[in-house]
Amino acid sequence: METGVANHTVALKDALPLIGVLLGGILSIAGGLLSNLFIECRRAKSARRNLALAFAGEISAIVEIVNTRQYIPNLRNAITYMEETGEIYPLHISVNRDYFNVYVSNVSNIGILGGRLPRMIATFYTQGNSVLEDINSLSNDALGESDVSFHIEAYKELLKLFESTIVVGHKIVCEIEKTYS
Repeated sequence: METGVANHTVALKDALPLIGVLLGGILSIAGGLLSNLFIECRRAKSARRNLALAFAGEISAIVEIVNTRQYIPNLRNAITYMEETGEIYPLHISVNRDYFNVYVSNVSNIGILGGRLPRMIATFYTQGNSVLEDINSLSNDALGESDVSFHIEAYKELLKLFESTIVVGHKIVCEIEKTYS
């Protein structure tokens, strides 16, 4: 019986180097996979943060431009003027530049932000484009010689859209600051 135990001991002793090599190989592969996974997770997190901060910067700048140029108060004043006088108040807002460069360059990547941000960002820029279209139409006198009531309603719709877009912009910036700062 002792020779059987001795044979198993010898067989186990001979297999130890092989077991060590196999275990070392498994640990090396696992370590490589885990380090690559860690690096990819950090890279994705950094990409999300950079994209979010770029959107926050562009949206903050757009909101600041709207506030500095007082588009919303001026639109309210134009509506009040038309309601009080019955005269058409021509809208003169000129937009000659593309202010949506971050969005245009990264629209295909907004999904990586997760949560509510992709939807909110898409809403902000879609509404922003609508505001620009309305401004362009109204500045080019698309309503022509129509009744002042048509102008008042068009200005009110533009005002409502402007205000809503600014609110969404503030929410986006707050969400990004909360999540990525």
